[in-house]
Amino acid sequence: MSKKVFVCRLHQESNSFNPVLTGLDRFNIVDKPEDVLTTNGKCGITLNGIYKTLSEKGYDVVSGVCMECGSSAPLKNEVVDFFIEKTIEKLKLVNDLDAIAISMHGATVSESDDDVCGSVIESLRKAVGDKVIISVSFDLHANVTEKTAINADYISGYQTYPHLDIYDVGVRCAERIIEHFESGKSYVSRAEIPMIAPAHAYTTGTRELKKLMDKASAYKASGKIVDYSIFQAQPWLDVEEFFSTVIITAKDKQTAIDVANELSLDEFNLRVDLQGAPLISVDE
Repeated sequence: MSKKVFVCRLHQESNSFNPVLTGLDRFNIVDKPEDVLTTNGKCGITLNGIYKTLSEKGYDVVSGVCMECGSSAPLKNEVVDFFIEKTIEKLKLVNDLDAIAISMHGATVSESDDDVCGSVIESLRKAVGDKVIISVSFDLHANVTEKTAINADYISGYQTYPHLDIYDVGVRCAERIIEHFESGKSYVSRAEIPMIAPAHAYTTGTRELKKLMDKASAYKASGKIVDYSIFQAQPWLDVEEFFSTVIITAKDKQTAIDVANELSLDEFNLRVDLQGAPLISVDE
């Protein structure tokens, strides 16, 4: 019998400093696989990566609600409540579920919750229990909180900025599930970096950050690690729990820890370079 994977998405990048809350009317909401996969924009691209990768391996893909909105102010509570309610309703209809693949931005807040993504993942974990695998895809600018790390088995983020791997992150999200069932469990280590890098100041294709990404890619290519994500948390979040983070997935637990610590120190040592040229003042 093929493994059964539930796929859903809640994607919005929040700006805490925008006072005009974002309601349900701002979201594109789809709940059928054929609708999701033909949607233009990031929603369809990432989910295509997830769906195609799982389907080609013979996995049974079950579609949940998928919601997407452009970058905007914090969400009204109704948005989060709607997504969780509809998602859990659909989950209850699925028998013998093996895994969940959920696509999110990772820097989403609401009028009452600074960690929407963590809270959503926690709600899904409570709904399905500990045996169901949860694999999450995030933007490179995600704020990967402790709540997310506790409740998600696997975390994959964009590895490029500007973002050129929107499809590939869906593939990697799905691959973590496939490898878990076909090659055994991998271990994930998360290292926090107390740093905010302004988004205008760097790309993954130039200067020191490129060297860091190349180093991580070499570790993956050599087989030392299974995967990596290096998150530069986006700077428009005014929240208490806030870090840039390194996520390392490896077959060996100590390797995951050691590489996460190594690369996070490397990134911290780039803190001056990651600030880029100073911005001018409003008066200037």
